[in-house]
Amino acid sequence: MNNKNKHIILIHGLYMPALIMQYLDRNFTKRGFQTHKFAYNSLRFPSASKRLNRFVTARFDENDEVYFFGHSLGGLLIRHYFKHYQPKFADTCIITAGTPHNGATIAKMLSNHGLGFIFGSTKHILNDGLGDYDNDVPIGVITGTYDAGVGRIVLGKNQGDGTVTLEDANLKGATDTCALNLNHTALVYSKEVVQRSSHFIEHKSFR
Repeated sequence: MNNKNKHIILIHGLYMPALIMQYLDRNFTKRGFQTHKFAYNSLRFPSASKRLNRFVTARFDENDEVYFFGHSLGGLLIRHYFKHYQPKFADTCIITAGTPHNGATIAKMLSNHGLGFIFGSTKHILNDGLGDYDNDVPIGVITGTYDAGVGRIVLGKNQGDGTVTLEDANLKGATDTCALNLNHTALVYSKEVVQRSSHFIEHKSFR
């Protein structure tokens, strides 16, 4: 498969550096994609969407094939960017992994206990999410089902990836959804995530 003219923008989640996407970067590159890691201040969500738009418009135009992969909060950032800037490409899609589309239960609980300040100005998007999907751009949603992580400590046993529950992550209106037996962090260190994402980029389906 010749993907040398296909670009993937990799976007990290809350409290994480762009470097956490290095495994995905390396493995998408092995499949022939051109990869680009986007770094942003995850505690300043409102300005991150503007920065992403500048990042994209400086590199690509409507003749390019550009795909977006977001882990956790990164998936919300991509959705926000598409909704507000409506970019046009020769081909595109969105893939999210462990993204709290409906808001993060753990963030709501911490906010209710007066700890919302730890999320900065990102608190509102983490509490509320972005709800159902109503964009024409194909979106593939990967959820984790291995319940091990900080959420397990705070929330107790729940269905999800140990940080984001399945109820948080399931997106009504998604083009396709794929559940993998991985916890939240493992979603960015998984060959299967790379395989499924590559398939979604080609076929707009995980299967």
